[in-house]
Amino acid sequence: MLKSMNSSEFSHRAMVVAPDPERKSDPGHIQLTPRKNVRFLRLPKVRDITGLSKSSIYARIAEGSFPSSVPLDGHAVGWVEEEVIQWAYDRIAQARTKTTQLRQAAA
Repeated sequence: MLKSMNSSEFSHRAMVVAPDPERKSDPGHIQLTPRKNVRFLRLPKVRDITGLSKSSIYARIAEGSFPSSVPLDGHAVGWVEEEVIQWAYDRIAQARTKTTQLRQAAA
């Protein structure tokens, strides 16, 4: 059964880019391997998930601390949902670790 998606989400079969070990003589050769389904999120959904503003998202991308967008078509870009969710979980883990360290230092 197909799931309907709103305009801020896209679904696509991802391809993993990896060197082909069989073609060692051609280091520039790339093999595409099918992967699980991937959903692309548009900016409004990324903002909802992260709580960040548009400018904060792009600033973090520029500094390398947030997943880069993926060109979809023309000027449209999207973010891989799994990468955005992982980024959010990483922030939670950092906050919990910092809180635990502060409590241990105070004890």
